[in-house]
Amino acid sequence: MGKTTGIILTGALGLGFLFVLWLAFSDRSQPGESEQKPKTPETQPRTSNLQMAPDAGLLSTIDDLQWRLEQAESELRQLKKEKQESANKKKSEEPAKKMTAKAKKKYAGKGAKKSFGLSEEAEERLEPILLTWKEEDKLNAPDETTWRTREAQLLGMLSEEERIQMHETLVERTEEIWTWVAPKVGSITGVPSSNWGRMREAIGEIQIPPSAILARAHGLHWSGLLERAAPLMEPHMTTEQSNQLQGIIQNQGAK
Repeated sequence: MGKTTGIILTGALGLGFLFVLWLAFSDRSQPGESEQKPKTPETQPRTSNLQMAPDAGLLSTIDDLQWRLEQAESELRQLKKEKQESANKKKSEEPAKKMTAKAKKKYAGKGAKKSFGLSEEAEERLEPILLTWKEEDKLNAPDETTWRTREAQLLGMLSEEERIQMHETLVERTEEIWTWVAPKVGSITGVPSSNWGRMREAIGEIQIPPSAILARAHGLHWSGLLERAAPLMEPHMTTEQSNQLQGIIQNQGAK
């Protein structure tokens, strides 16, 4: 019994030793395995070129569209800037333009009726002499003396009521023009709009002779009013602005 047990134990130990050796060697890589089968990094499956990158033509189109968009945005910014500058300029000139438009609308048109506020019958009666003056003016520009002679001639052709109508029309027109002389001059010469009110106060009210019916006979037309108002407005203007105003007066007088 003892001998048999010893044999069994010896065999079991031998088998166990062999099993342990087998496990140890089985975990090691085979010689040359690393050289024969080099490890390669795992890579994700490749996709086709059509899937990985857009078509070259499509890229070109996108770039072109982007460039055009940038150009459009640049032009839009420039237009906005110009529009803002124009709006600021119009805003500064708005008071004078409104009064100018109002006066033009009120006194626009042809014929004595709309010019002098007379009836249709009076307009027809005065039409021949007005046409004669128009033809004379083509040859020589009439001065104030000529206009006074014409005024006297015209007064002799009018009834008392018509004289009053013409005088009232002249007064209304002259006073309205006089109110926007200062802002108009300020706008043209670059005087800040904050000074226009002081310029307007400086020129005061316009005085019109009680028998006046023709503006040019008394210097009540635009050029005459501008020349009359200039010395009163100049204290509120710079030297450069005053010189510019005198240049405007000279140009108006030459017409």
